[in-house]
Amino acid sequence: LIHQRALHKYHSGGLWTNTCCGHPNEGEEMQAAVNRRLIEEMGFGCELNYSFKFHYKADFENGLTENEIDHVYVGEFEGDFKVNPDEVADYKWVDMETVLHDVTISPEKYTVWFKEILKREEVENLV
Repeated sequence: LIHQRALHKYHSGGLWTNTCCGHPNEGEEMQAAVNRRLIEEMGFGCELNYSFKFHYKADFENGLTENEIDHVYVGEFEGDFKVNPDEVADYKWVDMETVLHDVTISPEKYTVWFKEILKREEVENLV
């Protein structure tokens, strides 16, 4: 499941990315933050398991720089849900092979961090 960021987001609006993104609140455990953001952004919860983490740094057109350590979690979900329109413009279920191919031919449609996630060897286990 990937989603298109809401068009009005302060950076990367309209770009496709991983199922959800967010930051932990001050003092919040990572697992709690991951579960909270999935519900806040995508409107559903499921069991999420830690997969890997990585560092990336990116400069955006609006002058913002992100210098982040991203933690990647993976889960399975089947069912109905309603996304938060403040966060999500659209979403779609796609297989990993299709995403990897599309990122190769149209990288401009995807967020910087999602492209970094897809470069990781850990993702090969998800294909």
